[in-house]
Amino acid sequence: MESTGIDVEPVYYCAGYKEGNEPQMPPYNLIKLLYRIMETMPVWK
Repeated sequence: MESTGIDVEPVYYCAGYKEGNEPQMPPYNLIKLLYRIMETMPVWK
């Protein structure tokens, strides 16, 4: 913020993962991430 003047609020997300023989872990915050991307993009994009 100090050097760029841009206020950033991180969105933590996980696309899901699997370790060894464990069951697939579900994704989380993907909708929130997509919403933030769409919200901040210019309309002409």
